[in-house]
Amino acid sequence: MKMLCMAALVLAASGCAEPPSNLKHNLKQPVNSTDSGQWRVLNEDELRRFAQAMFGADASPSLILADDQPEVQKLQGWLDRMDAALRARYPDQLRWAPKPQAKVLNQPEVNAMVSAVPACLDFALRFEGSSGPAANSVLLDRRVRDMKVFGDFCIETDLTHDQQKSLLSWWLQPYRGCTIRFEEQTVIAEKGCDFYLAAGPGSIGSASKLMVAQTSSIVWVNSGLLQQLDEHEVVSVLAHELSHYYMSHGNADPGLYYFFYQLGPHNSQQKPAPDPSLAAFGEKLWKASQQKADLMNLHAVEGQAWHSILFEFTKYTSKLFYEAECRKEIFDGRPCEKPCYHLKQFFDDPLISSQLAGFPAVPLKADNLMHYRRYEELLTSCTSELFLTEKAFAEGGVARWLLELMPSYVGDGALAALGIPLAQFQKVRDVYDFIQTEYPKTRASQEAEAHQVLQEAIDRQLVYYTTEQEADEQSLEMLHEMGIDPKTAITTQLKIARLSDPLDLAYGEVSGEDCERLYQNHWQDPSGGRVMIPVADWQDDHHSHCFRAFNMDREIQAHDLKR
Repeated sequence: MKMLCMAALVLAASGCAEPPSNLKHNLKQPVNSTDSGQWRVLNEDELRRFAQAMFGADASPSLILADDQPEVQKLQGWLDRMDAALRARYPDQLRWAPKPQAKVLNQPEVNAMVSAVPACLDFALRFEGSSGPAANSVLLDRRVRDMKVFGDFCIETDLTHDQQKSLLSWWLQPYRGCTIRFEEQTVIAEKGCDFYLAAGPGSIGSASKLMVAQTSSIVWVNSGLLQQLDEHEVVSVLAHELSHYYMSHGNADPGLYYFFYQLGPHNSQQKPAPDPSLAAFGEKLWKASQQKADLMNLHAVEGQAWHSILFEFTKYTSKLFYEAECRKEIFDGRPCEKPCYHLKQFFDDPLISSQLAGFPAVPLKADNLMHYRRYEELLTSCTSELFLTEKAFAEGGVARWLLELMPSYVGDGALAALGIPLAQFQKVRDVYDFIQTEYPKTRASQEAEAHQVLQEAIDRQLVYYTTEQEADEQSLEMLHEMGIDPKTAITTQLKIARLSDPLDLAYGEVSGEDCERLYQNHWQDPSGGRVMIPVADWQDDHHSHCFRAFNMDREIQAHDLKR
């Protein structure tokens, strides 16, 4: 470990801090809300259950280091000091926030996090006037103003009945126009509470268990992070995570975040404000960014006969192919050994599924090439035998399914050129040949369109304000309060950027080495011109490491933060 001794912790945290700064975010407001129900302390049994739910098979007894281990004690020492400093300044606002707890995970990734825990309340949920089906459990997601059908895992609430009512009323504030009332142990959602679900608004009528997410008091730190960063760099990460914790970002009103603004020559002392004129372009940018990410995450296989996109396509259609080809045998209860049966069996095999999991979004491992070759053989045999004109095949739904799927693979233009698409095909093999030919053209066109939008965002110097950006900016003042140079947060991002894969960069992202040079040159190019660093990955709340370093440097200058 590169961390210093505990004595050094005490010395570094005492008597070195300068007077408080005027940092815009957490001065006089270290929390988004003082509602005590937004935080949760887990006891040992709850922690064990939560770890099992969060990490699954990886949740072995050795996953979490014991609290008496030196690494954990050092982290806890820093958390205690930062927590005490903030409570001394903001006793009323932090009155209900529990003290943060450090936990170290035996994981190699350079990562730390504050997580939310699903808490089950003593209330059921019913939508007034809805005749939709009943669900067992639903989780309200305050951050994105939606609701999702959830599994059975939750931590029983430690709140009283009245406290739960108060928490729910606070929770629903971002759901504009939504009003509720309580009838004994049931929450009645009235008009205006048409929460979004994957199946569409109002797709359920009630749920027997209602859950909300509470911010856990645990700050998780991976052992890999402790091995790669020095002590003050680790503390800069802790400060970032403490911002998430105190602000309860997982429960924050989304209206306070997730908006576009235009970067000026310098950061101001005020929090950026949404620019309504950018909303329409922001939607376009979001779509282009997602499209670009999808296109980048499509890996080829050397010597493949079929395009990788068809692997994903076939996962969805192989069962239908089997049902169409073996329709008579299935109806008679007889075994079917035709080619499409073997293709379906291939995708049903749990071992093969696990070994090919993620492809083509992730590269295929060399030792799994044998499985991929077998898939291509089965696909060729199956699709060559299936005729689209057969009545039984059409009645099986495959023709309709192919018609619905094809636009997302070859584009509406290619289909429009055909007139009635499936009328042009006799065999399913013809459909596959068509996608094989047309998809690369469609992909090139989509990629060009996405690049144009992404480049426009860079040229207009747009930024997407997120909770991660606020945590970065708040962490600077925490470091300042602890007598640590706030620029440590910058060097931490630069180090993590250098540790990242230089080939895995989003559009416009600056590599770790190039970012280091720009930082040393005060964000100027060789000719002395000012350089603006792009956000790069619009799909991730965490902006690119270089943008984070760039933005924090501007924050330090805007607020004159010194060691």
